[in-house]
Amino acid sequence: MSNTPELLVFHENKSYPMKLFKELFLENNSYEASGIIKSFGNSFCFKVVGFLLLDDKIIAIFPKGFAFSDYVSDDAAMLLKVLFRYRNSRNLEPEEIQMLRGDNVFKNGRLVSAIALLEDYQKNGYLTRNQVNRTHNVHGFPDWNRTVKTCTPLLSHRRPVYVDPVIRSSQTDTSNIITQIHKVVIGECLSIFSWLFGNSTDSTPSTMLLSQQEAISMLEIELQNTFVQREVEVIKLLIQYLSAKTGAADSYTVELLATPFFHNTWEAICGYVFENQYAILKGIVPHPQWKNAKVEGNIAQRPDILYNHNSKLYILDAKYYDYKKNLPGWHDVVKQLFYKFTIEKSINSQFTNHESPHYNSIVNAFVLPENSDDDMVHLGDIHVENVDELGDLHVFSINTRNAMHLYANKKKSDYRNLMEQNIYSISLS
Repeated sequence: MSNTPELLVFHENKSYPMKLFKELFLENNSYEASGIIKSFGNSFCFKVVGFLLLDDKIIAIFPKGFAFSDYVSDDAAMLLKVLFRYRNSRNLEPEEIQMLRGDNVFKNGRLVSAIALLEDYQKNGYLTRNQVNRTHNVHGFPDWNRTVKTCTPLLSHRRPVYVDPVIRSSQTDTSNIITQIHKVVIGECLSIFSWLFGNSTDSTPSTMLLSQQEAISMLEIELQNTFVQREVEVIKLLIQYLSAKTGAADSYTVELLATPFFHNTWEAICGYVFENQYAILKGIVPHPQWKNAKVEGNIAQRPDILYNHNSKLYILDAKYYDYKKNLPGWHDVVKQLFYKFTIEKSINSQFTNHESPHYNSIVNAFVLPENSDDDMVHLGDIHVENVDELGDLHVFSINTRNAMHLYANKKKSDYRNLMEQNIYSISLS
């Protein structure tokens, strides 16, 4: 287990002594029943990947086998970005929706709003309100309405002359209550989530002069009178953050942003870095069908990743395995070989030579996570002896941190070209 000042770091499925983290085993906790942890003897392991917020303590649970960089806080920030992007996916499992988006059991309103508030603060700073001053002998703009009402003019050529007009000036009101609430919340968020910024912060937490409920009421009033979109969003986030904290002082509070199915997240990551075209190419994938007078229906066949690159059709299966401890089994292999076999037959029967998509070959492969410095490693091939028509099933691993970084930050990937280069090297061997 690695630590930074406010960050405790674990791996999924790795065993830890209970005594290292006694807070997880309070008598009234339901973590084990909820599938977050599994205990055995005097040890426990996490069954999820993501984040727990326990009062002001952050716990980050990384994918199994993830190799930390020299800056663990950067790794945690990247993982958080991965989960923030993945939680907006359309096809989440019900358990993922509960843990990533929150419900009556798994709450994450404070954690989610805190991150959003900090991201806004980085770009735009604090909410500000201006205070209008009206006085004499200062720089600003004449307030003629106030001048005419309050000042006596001199007559010059039968015209009124105001030698000492009222001047209107504006300056930032640093004592404005909305600004003060925003500063207090940002200071608190930075004290808890400073690891997102390399453990450096330019804000010192201060004490809220109002109760949390009073602050929420003030913000709700302000919300009714605010029409600037950014300010509306920030005020709503402040209300969400403070509402999540209400009553926390008298009880032990826990928030969760995690997934129990990181294999689905790994599939999304691989789909992104290989630019998955399944939605476009799914028409070439045949589906087994019932043929019976009493039963009708189709059996879905859906490869993880399907794409066409330089006249080759790639069928990839993203496998969340630590290949040094566990390898894809018979079921995984047979399914992937069947994908390739049936898709190839389907293409040959569906299209004439004139209509063919012109795939010179079909590449069939597993993609596993890798914690070496290499972007891609060819681990080997799987072949069924004396059944050459099934072809080879190639097995590759890709750099886990690099793939997560690309996905989290929506950066351009070069993994298609890397795959093509590896396939070419294999053909020469």
